[in-house]
Amino acid sequence: MNKSYIVIMILIYSITNVVALQVNYNSFDIKKIYNQPYNLNLTITNNENQELYNISFQKNNYINSSTINELPKNSSAILYITVTANTNLNTTERLKSFYYNNIGTRNLTHNLNINRDMNVNTCSFSIIKGDSVIMKNTETSSYVGQIALRQINKQDVLFYQNSSKTFNFNNPTTFKYQLFSWPVNSLIATCQINILDDSDYVNNPINDVLIKFNVKTIYKNTALSYVISNSNYSMKFYNEQDGFITITNKGNDAAKNIHLNSNSNWFSFSINNFDLQPGYTKNIAFKINPIISNTNETAKQYIKSILVTGNFPKMIIPIKIFIDYSEVSNNSQVSNKSFTELVTEFCLKNPDICNSGSKVVYVNGNNSDNLFNATLGQKQLQRLFTTILISLDNQNRTNNYWKHEFNEFNKTLYNASNNAMLTKAATTKIQMDLENNNSIWIFFGIILSAILIGGLLVYLANYYKKLNDMKQYNRYG
Repeated sequence: MNKSYIVIMILIYSITNVVALQVNYNSFDIKKIYNQPYNLNLTITNNENQELYNISFQKNNYINSSTINELPKNSSAILYITVTANTNLNTTERLKSFYYNNIGTRNLTHNLNINRDMNVNTCSFSIIKGDSVIMKNTETSSYVGQIALRQINKQDVLFYQNSSKTFNFNNPTTFKYQLFSWPVNSLIATCQINILDDSDYVNNPINDVLIKFNVKTIYKNTALSYVISNSNYSMKFYNEQDGFITITNKGNDAAKNIHLNSNSNWFSFSINNFDLQPGYTKNIAFKINPIISNTNETAKQYIKSILVTGNFPKMIIPIKIFIDYSEVSNNSQVSNKSFTELVTEFCLKNPDICNSGSKVVYVNGNNSDNLFNATLGQKQLQRLFTTILISLDNQNRTNNYWKHEFNEFNKTLYNASNNAMLTKAATTKIQMDLENNNSIWIFFGIILSAILIGGLLVYLANYYKKLNDMKQYNRYG
């Protein structure tokens, strides 16, 4: 290799890579009062062999800093920082510095071997405008021999085994890209090439200092009150009940991040984690969805609590829930583990499925009778499990509902049968009573008729006797 070329490369490397800052702190844990700025200082030292300019943090809405216009080599200065964030914050900020670069265009070529074992440190670096980069696929594995270079809103560039491609950079810019194993589409590394200007005040992102800020916002205490629509429920285990809570801020300061929770998983809330200004009121609807796994857990009263927390004394709202007696199918007994715990347990046992990214490979997909292989990402797997578990839960609830209705129908049918038998017996008794009553009335009817006939005969006899006597009297009269 040409000795002059080696000297130039060493000189260029020293100019573009050794310029850096040193700070007295790389991280800050801050407790900040809401709506009050928090000020702190950062001591910055330039121990390198070149002056640095315009030293400051990248501008944002939650952390501001002064600017050190010029920092001579081997000297220190104080950077003044103001934290204005009014929420909890965990962020890493970039402290940037500039140096004057007058090296001129070099037109150098940089060789970059890409393979599936590389990392961000090997694929991220800085060059000068006018330079070019030759990327070559040196991967030896036959299964993942291809590598894809991917950029946002651009078509992938595929590198076959031992193939290469040249990238020319004629202007200052940032070339961000990702490398994937292909066709399995597994991420190898996220990379960045910084193309610096050849004659100007230049920022080299590789030399930026990263400072971590962990900000916890403290809110002034206030006072809340609540009114609940109903705190005493009676329900079937497979039904849902609705209710609402009215929360009022009766204090002098804002209530922040009001969080509603429960000591059980029977409750869900229409809104949560909200703020409430002094004097304001908020209505929160909630649903009660009991989780009962066997018959012995019915015909009981449960006392559950809704917890309301924030920058105020904790409020505990007790709610009584009576679960009516029901026959519960054994099929409704499910694991007490949450869905997240089930997925976590599955992924621990099957790391290749959950941690290999989102990808699907089909074999003989045009014939539905043939087998196919499918590898799912974690989100896809969660959606699949969610659908299955919800379907099973709904099926169990439906089965329990109809089983309960069938039991109620059996009870009704049994009662109806008993009532029919009682009705038949009563009808028979009435019939017998009627028959007996008819005999009595016939007997009395005969007696009465005989009396009436006898009386009529006596009357007729007397009448004709009197008539006959009148005739005799007239004859002898």
